[in-house]
Amino acid sequence: MPGTVKPQLAAEPGGKANFIAAARRAAQVAASDTAMGAQRADVKKAPGAMLGAIGSAISKRRRQLLIGICAFLIVVGMLNLAVSLLASSDHGRAEPPRRASNEPPAPSRDDAKHRATAHRFYLAAAEKGNGKAMHNLAVLYAEGIDGKPDYRTAAQWFRKAADRGASDGQYNLGILYARGVGVEQDLAESFKWFALAANQGDRDAGNKRNDVTTRLDPQSLVAARLAVQTFTVDPQPDEAIKVKAPPGQWDRPHSAAPPAKSNATGRKTTSL
Repeated sequence: MPGTVKPQLAAEPGGKANFIAAARRAAQVAASDTAMGAQRADVKKAPGAMLGAIGSAISKRRRQLLIGICAFLIVVGMLNLAVSLLASSDHGRAEPPRRASNEPPAPSRDDAKHRATAHRFYLAAAEKGNGKAMHNLAVLYAEGIDGKPDYRTAAQWFRKAADRGASDGQYNLGILYARGVGVEQDLAESFKWFALAANQGDRDAGNKRNDVTTRLDPQSLVAARLAVQTFTVDPQPDEAIKVKAPPGQWDRPHSAAPPAKSNATGRKTTSL
């Protein structure tokens, strides 16, 4: 018996066409996947490319950027230095000394003779214990008898005047202690003298006292207030503050001056 022959399957109608169509679809899907992969690669590469472009631009303009940054830092540094210098100069500058209300105007700085004369008379009265003369003498030293201020000597005479109750001397001494000019800076002492002057009705001294109060710690403030409460004025000798009238001279009524007469030159003269 011959060998068994397997029956052949009948060919599926249109099988070849379906195979070709499937191959095309597979090719299209593969092409689409390839395109999408390329797009994804481009997307992934985009940030790196952007960073590279930024880095390249920065490297090209590095010099200009460095110059600009240096210029900016220099300007900021100069501004800070200017502010610091202004603050330090304001801190170290003494205010013009206050003159007594009844004190005559100071002689011109160019008139050394007048300054020397004023110094001589103020010194004579101050050495006798006159508080106002001490204050005026201190003002001369603060303004500069020889054209150059001497705040150290001025502070000494302001202190003597302040001890004798001269309110203007107390105010000026408070300024010197607050600024550390002519004396070592001492805010507690400054508060003391401003407060003593304010107690005599000096409004400016009261404002200065309030300003110094905010800069004192509680312990120093208590001590300064105690110093104000315990302060006593040094008495001024009578001979320093009272001038004796010549016997019968100032008490005698003044007679009216005789009428003016004309001399030969036509100028008017008044007999003394």
